[in-house]
Amino acid sequence: MADYYAEFAEGGFGLIITEGTYPGQAEQVLADGHADLLSIARGALANPDLPRRLASGTPLALFDRSTLSPARDAGERPTSRRNGLSLSLRLTAEGYPARDGSRPEGGPMAPVTHRRIDVDGIEIFYREAGPPNAPVVVLPHGYPCSSFQFRNYMAALGDRWRLVAPDHPGFGHSATPGTDRFAYTFDAYAHYLRRFVDALELPRYAIYLHDYGSQFGLRLAMSAPERVAGLILQNGDIYPEEHGPKYAPLKAFWDDPTPAGRDQVRAAVSEKGFRDEFVGEVPEHQVDQISPDLWALHWSLVQRYDRREHLVTLLADQGSTQAWFPRQQAYLREHRPPTLIAWGPHDGYMPEGAARAYLRDLPDAELHLLDAGHWALETHLDEIVALSRDFLGRVHPA
Repeated sequence: MADYYAEFAEGGFGLIITEGTYPGQAEQVLADGHADLLSIARGALANPDLPRRLASGTPLALFDRSTLSPARDAGERPTSRRNGLSLSLRLTAEGYPARDGSRPEGGPMAPVTHRRIDVDGIEIFYREAGPPNAPVVVLPHGYPCSSFQFRNYMAALGDRWRLVAPDHPGFGHSATPGTDRFAYTFDAYAHYLRRFVDALELPRYAIYLHDYGSQFGLRLAMSAPERVAGLILQNGDIYPEEHGPKYAPLKAFWDDPTPAGRDQVRAAVSEKGFRDEFVGEVPEHQVDQISPDLWALHWSLVQRYDRREHLVTLLADQGSTQAWFPRQQAYLREHRPPTLIAWGPHDGYMPEGAARAYLRDLPDAELHLLDAGHWALETHLDEIVALSRDFLGRVHPA
């Protein structure tokens, strides 16, 4: 049984939307736990009969409450558990979570500022949104992108949280130091991220973990577990047995790192290769939602600053992350940081199984499978913002 508890903006009416409540709206996939539940709840909220039912206090449908845990007071949400998944979300009538972090529909987006800071002699460009004294969310980006990937997410959440997204060395608008000053390996990037957080004097934070940024961010979390308020996981994997088929050529190179194999890696560092990373296995009807700026901008920056070999070095070094996977799993198991998993399963690297695997070590994590690919913020921004607001409003409140 999956449920939504929708509390409307005036706070005067609550509604549980359960499996089978909204006819024709994916009852079968709900039974399998695979639905994009947010869109289902929004569909119910858009029901043209809703105003009459609200006025009369009539719920949209009858349902079985037997699996719901009781809320201790009106300010708490009932939840339903199915196979360890938390599948409930509290919404306002506008579709945003009705917590302290709520934001009315059409409310102003927060301005995103663009700044630079020296980190161990390397000029780091970073984007920032939100009040300076607000709870912090750190956003390390993935390959082959930059903080640009978080531009809209930051504006949407910057009314309540301070969001900080750096461009890593050799990415975006940050400096590209020579290899005598920066190694362009996973170890080097993890060390730099810790130093960046220290340079900004961030005492406590939630971390958004995506793609390569999930490796850098998890090591940041492991280096100071007491500073971690929560994790938002979006297509960043640490369970090699759940890797998708697109890892095959990389794994072949990791096992046998020949010059010919490195040439194959280098061939993927191109504008076409970047486009393939961003579009990948995204459903055809969503491809036109992914901005070509993502690959055109980042490829132009690679060419302008002669970064190609640095990226080849980083890709070639990805095999080194495998030794970290057991340690990262142990960290999650032992420290149990509050975790939201918002995942796009249309991903040749990190399919659905890579998301579900986290529940082995984080059985209380909230798992939401979206109808999205690897770069889900481009196609499912509203859903991820709503999920993040609800999650951060509970574990890292403004």
